[in-house]
Amino acid sequence: MAQVQVPNVLLNSGKKMPMIEAIGEAIAIALHRDLIKSRDEVFITSKLWCTDAHPDLVLAALQDSLKRLNMSYVDLYLIHLPVRFKPETDIYKGFTKSDVLTFDIKGTWKAM
Repeated sequence: MAQVQVPNVLLNSGKKMPMIEAIGEAIAIALHRDLIKSRDEVFITSKLWCTDAHPDLVLAALQDSLKRLNMSYVDLYLIHLPVRFKPETDIYKGFTKSDVLTFDIKGTWKAM
């Protein structure tokens, strides 16, 4: 059986994470200083936020994350929560049943 090389660093990012830009900057600095030899040495995870959990919104949400990370790809893209909310909903401040939208999880997953 072939050996699998495990990355040295696993970084988690996402739309609502305040440090997403800093993650990208830290990787760029580490590459520039030869602290890591290539982008392949880190495993970057990002997540589709629950207000973007619709097949028509997936690509734009991913592109926004990539832009904020200043990267061309992430290694793993996950659905953050198995629920979809209206775009203006701030789930950290609370939400009501009327804030919850129909969630096409299969379509969203396929779009990812």
